[in-house]
Amino acid sequence: MQKVKNRIMIRLKNLRTWALLFAFSLSIGLKAQVYSAFGHSVYAGVYSTVLNPAFSASDRHKWHINLIGAGINANNNYMRLSMPYSPYRGMVNKVPPAYQTPSGNAKFEKSWMVLRDGTKPKHASAQAHILGPSVLLKIGSFGLGLSTEAYANARAYCIDKKLANAIFYEFDSMQGAFDQIIKEASTGTISTKGGTVAASGYAAIGFNISKAFTMKWDRQIAFGITPKMVWGFGFTGLKMNDFNITGINSDNITISNFSAQSEYSQQTKRGFGADIGISYLHNKPGPSRSGADRALGSPFNARIGLALLNVGGINYDANQYSVSTSGEVTMAKSDFENLSTSNGDSVAASLWRNYGQVSSRNVQRRVGLPTALHLSITKPIRPNIYISGSWVQSMRKRNSYHMRQQSYIQVTPHYVKKHWEVGVPLGLMYDYRAPRMGLYARFGPLFIGTHSLNGLLNTRNAGDADLFFGLSIRRLSRAKSKIEREREGMEKGSKPDKCGEF
Repeated sequence: MQKVKNRIMIRLKNLRTWALLFAFSLSIGLKAQVYSAFGHSVYAGVYSTVLNPAFSASDRHKWHINLIGAGINANNNYMRLSMPYSPYRGMVNKVPPAYQTPSGNAKFEKSWMVLRDGTKPKHASAQAHILGPSVLLKIGSFGLGLSTEAYANARAYCIDKKLANAIFYEFDSMQGAFDQIIKEASTGTISTKGGTVAASGYAAIGFNISKAFTMKWDRQIAFGITPKMVWGFGFTGLKMNDFNITGINSDNITISNFSAQSEYSQQTKRGFGADIGISYLHNKPGPSRSGADRALGSPFNARIGLALLNVGGINYDANQYSVSTSGEVTMAKSDFENLSTSNGDSVAASLWRNYGQVSSRNVQRRVGLPTALHLSITKPIRPNIYISGSWVQSMRKRNSYHMRQQSYIQVTPHYVKKHWEVGVPLGLMYDYRAPRMGLYARFGPLFIGTHSLNGLLNTRNAGDADLFFGLSIRRLSRAKSKIEREREGMEKGSKPDKCGEF
């Protein structure tokens, strides 16, 4: 955990500087609210409890140990990368000579970042989730587990394209920094939306416990909870309110009614969280249970789950800077060139002194975990073929400083065997903004996949990226013999099973 903490602290050390640059330039947003289609598999083990803590009670493993798992995601609606070489070649240092620097490193040119059409407010999001060493045990009708995880989240929400363009093109009118402003100037006063930037991270240890209650015809209802001890590694946040652009001069703009606020904390604070879930396994009544359902190779006819994930938060002692002016001020390239970034904590104050009187104070800030509501259903439709559906709705506001998972709807058909499986996630992702198709596969102890296959394959022209993987070891529960099933059938007053083992 110490290594994870050190890495996150390095990322957060100068979050003030990073957040301002992220808000104004929106180069390419990084995201990783981690959702894995593999978690619906009947062989997901520990990974299924991330989606619903009640799933551990109906898991097919006698025990399951996760060694390492991770998911990352990046998306934005401001720009896309159009590169002459694949980023993968840059990572393995195999870039063509024409795109290398004199020292042999890969070149990167700003012209490869292509802005998207449209004037809607711009969003970008980045998330990373690591599931560390974790274990799941199945003891009778109980599921017991211990998990470790680390999570980092950063996002920019509702950044006005006019302002984003001005900063991206460095307030240079020759590059077209003010083209969007000029287009809207003919309508009179130009209103510009504010925006929010936030970044934070944490590590956690959780204990999972679930209990299944079996009913007639092997139907089952299970309840589960995963309380967590959480260590937060600081946060940063920036909010700008709506303001007006009243003039365009030589490589600068005049604005009025400007107000903004920023907060940060580099404390390591402890908090608490929890996942709470319920699941229901449906089976057909009577003889059809031992016939048609078992022929599908599944222990259920349908599984429905409802969970509230990552409830809780972390309390920080934060430093707050704010500025407000009703008069006109000028925003120019020199404002950013003269900033001293040696102390990231004071960047906002240094910048905003150009726009008004800066005030500061200490505040108490609660940063919530990425709370989300998760509804899911999994159903076998053919032997070894399942279809799963997920609806995840974030319970955090997009313009808040809380950690936040983006909402989505996803349907995943998957072909499942004991030692391997493959699935094709189809979803409306990134707060329902973007339709995406993915692919994942499991081979023995390893699974790997993506929810955005285009971003993985078309790396020279991508606006988002997504990847998840995991490595684990397991032992499956022993299947019941025919005699055991017939004995259970007699005890329950049902007919003996004549269809053999599945």
